[in-house]
Amino acid sequence: MTMTSFQLEGLHLLGYTKRESEFLFLVATHSGYFTNRQFKCFAQTESGSVSHAFIRKLLDRKHASFHAYRSGGRVYHLFARKVYQAIERENLRTRKKHELEYVKTRLVALDFVLGHPQQRYLETEAEKVAFFEKEWNVGRETFPVKQYRAKRSAEITPRYFVDRFPMFMDPLSSPPIATFTYVDAGAVTLEAFGTHLRSYLGLFKALPKLEFVYMAPTARCFRRRSRSSITCCTECAT
Repeated sequence: MTMTSFQLEGLHLLGYTKRESEFLFLVATHSGYFTNRQFKCFAQTESGSVSHAFIRKLLDRKHASFHAYRSGGRVYHLFARKVYQAIERENLRTRKKHELEYVKTRLVALDFVLGHPQQRYLETEAEKVAFFEKEWNVGRETFPVKQYRAKRSAEITPRYFVDRFPMFMDPLSSPPIATFTYVDAGAVTLEAFGTHLRSYLGLFKALPKLEFVYMAPTARCFRRRSRSSITCCTECAT
């Protein structure tokens, strides 16, 4: 985690402890959504009173909302602009409401980040662009990109790495090796995965070495995709 003292102080001024602030930073940066279990995992506590106090604080301040599912579980959405402004992340799409498929994807991504806290994540678009341009001298024309048109003008703005799946590098290697990830929330087909790989193909070809991590919420997804994923990757590389 690369949280600055300024960002930490910003959340402290909103009433959150250091531990709560660090968790909120990870949620805002990588997910926007979280569960009670994930906070307990991060805080390394089994105390229901600790997690309840934290979540109650978020809800009372109207910094987060929740959705209760038929299973009885709750998913919390960190949406307040004040929180994102405090950590200089106010333009992140994670602040917006999303469909269930997106929520499931972000929860898996957050699980990965919480389970691998030692990694040096490239957390913003600017960090990712700067890393590949400076470390590997790779041009932006190879990056995965989406074009956004302004509502009140014809101006078009390119945005890179909009999927925002966790990406990190190994600082001990020289030059640093980037690890890319993909979260499969349990889609029926491989169409989305194939589209994702094709959008990164130019960048992958420009790098001499990289690592790729495929994530899914259940082992069933791995069994179903193990053979097809290899085929998809081979097609993308041709």
